[in-house]
Amino acid sequence: MKHFLLLLSCVCMINLIDAQVVFQNDFENWTDSHTPVGMKGSKTNLETDSINQYAVSAHSGQYSVQLVNVESTHKRFTTQALQVNAGTTYNISFWVRGKGNIRTGLFDGRTTNSGYAPYNPYITVNSNSWEQYSQLVTCENTNAAGEFIFSIQLTSPNIDHIQIDDIVISQQNPNAPSITITAPANNSQVNSANVDIVYSVSNFTLGTDGKVKYTVNGGTPQYSISSPISLTNLTDGNYAVLLELVDMSNNSLNPPVSASLNFTVSTALPAYVSIYDIQYTTDPTGNSPYADDTVTTSGIVTGVYAQGFFMQNGVGPWTGIYVFSATYASQVSVGDSITIVGKVKEYYNLTEITNLSYLQVHSQNNTLPSPVVLTASQVKTEPYEGVLVKIMNATCVNPNAGYGMWTVNDGNDTCKIHNLLYTYTPVLNHVYHITGPVYYAFGEYRIEPRSANDVVDVTSIDEIANNQTQIYPNPVKDVLNIQTNNVIRRVDIVDISGRLVYSKEMKRAESYSLDVSMLPKGMYSLVIIFDKQEKCITTFIK
Repeated sequence: MKHFLLLLSCVCMINLIDAQVVFQNDFENWTDSHTPVGMKGSKTNLETDSINQYAVSAHSGQYSVQLVNVESTHKRFTTQALQVNAGTTYNISFWVRGKGNIRTGLFDGRTTNSGYAPYNPYITVNSNSWEQYSQLVTCENTNAAGEFIFSIQLTSPNIDHIQIDDIVISQQNPNAPSITITAPANNSQVNSANVDIVYSVSNFTLGTDGKVKYTVNGGTPQYSISSPISLTNLTDGNYAVLLELVDMSNNSLNPPVSASLNFTVSTALPAYVSIYDIQYTTDPTGNSPYADDTVTTSGIVTGVYAQGFFMQNGVGPWTGIYVFSATYASQVSVGDSITIVGKVKEYYNLTEITNLSYLQVHSQNNTLPSPVVLTASQVKTEPYEGVLVKIMNATCVNPNAGYGMWTVNDGNDTCKIHNLLYTYTPVLNHVYHITGPVYYAFGEYRIEPRSANDVVDVTSIDEIANNQTQIYPNPVKDVLNIQTNNVIRRVDIVDISGRLVYSKEMKRAESYSLDVSMLPKGMYSLVIIFDKQEKCITTFIK
């Protein structure tokens, strides 16, 4: 049997040549019963008597190492100093059994985080059988005194704490298969009994090269060939999910490729706090009184882009907020009525909600809050952060203010217009009506138009002022009248989110009455196309 294990070890080495092994340890050599050769580097803070030569069980050979730490505070067991190189990703592969939590990391002396790379997620171990795991860590700082770390916590004597064996650390081949879990966030709380595990793979074709084997809390393995993996009817509690790439016969790759995740399910939602109460503050810094609290809130989505969205509940100051979540931004649309659970954060003085753990869409295509008409000076104030606003008759005084921004002046003050949600190319000295939520970044407020309908070039309208076009009454209840000296070809009505809600081809009409009784209350753009394709755009309130 010993000869077979030696042969197996040689085969593994041959397969890992391309991966450039930088360290391996089978724990067969010890200086004394508490000091394995090649281990206990300077960053080890696990007590000497908690590191033990272990002969009861070994994955191969005679010995493994037993690690003991019953506390929730983690302790480190590290390699001796090794050369590590910036930009290199290392695969830390090891065999483990026992009971406790274990994760890997790296000390490379980087300038942040006291020189340590972010730790990988904990792997929850609770088995008498040896299981192989691997985790990746990327070096940021070239260092001849780098140390690879095994971090442990909450070990239990039930299965003799944690034992590890046959460590192999190699440089990750950029063409090697990999798997990454993108949602939910590790160690996050999820406020739903149904959780989607979103993952991505590279250099590996699911259904052809193999599958994803996954276990939940060490249960029966199941298999997936597409993301996400949907876990349903979960009860409140802690969950450990392990994903591993396997071939079509369910065999592990060599070296193994896996990713792990820990999260907590709590189906009881946190206390409800309105957007107004989250935003309203008398603190001169503008910080929310709920900063760092996890809350439940609700509202109407008013703007969406790839990394987040704006939502609002009501009209006026303090009623809007920005939500940072690339995962959930893809699940909402303008006009959705939603409830979310997330943490209130101050991101460089922008009050936002992040770390979402729950989102429920109640209904779609709802009427948006009417934009608040402001001066440029009012745009640049805390109460309107996240709120849907409108600035009227503002002249473009700088069409390229840098970083996707342009500057307007309404005769009172200047403010910035930005391209977070939509890119518009302005014309110097043209006059605009501009609508959008207010965003704060890099020490300044800016309006974020969401579509072409949010930027009305008043100058272009004035150029066809000889149309002498009028609409009345405004606001309107049932019938909107259009009076003009020119021939109308088509009339379009666009709601505040940019949706075309009405379109009518005309037959050389010079005046027209529109029945708008069916429209929900709100602000609309009226687009009139004349005989020579000239255009008049104005707004009315229903």
